[in-house]
Amino acid sequence: QGFDAFLLDDYKRQAKATQNTIIGPLMRSVGGYFFAMALRTLPAYLRRKRQMRVKVEALSECAYVDPRRGDAAIPVETGLLYEGSATLACAGSTPFYGGGMRLFPFARSDKGG
Repeated sequence: QGFDAFLLDDYKRQAKATQNTIIGPLMRSVGGYFFAMALRTLPAYLRRKRQMRVKVEALSECAYVDPRRGDAAIPVETGLLYEGSATLACAGSTPFYGGGMRLFPFARSDKGG
């Protein structure tokens, strides 16, 4: 399960718990997602109560950018890169995520980049 699955689970629980109350309709709307994220999902992540078990493997050539330096891509061999618990795991082959957010500034989609 990832962040989006945790959020959906929190939203469903919150909607069910408030279904026969005056705020029930709000909690079953888009506003309910915001309340679920602000009051349940994010606090659980910040307290590290929501972690998943992940296994990250490189199936072809890739590179690691050390976040302390950020100026050098270090080639990484294929195979197991990490196995363990994580709060968030993400990878990308393009610099941008939805809405133009620059999540992976050193990612390149061209082969050999």
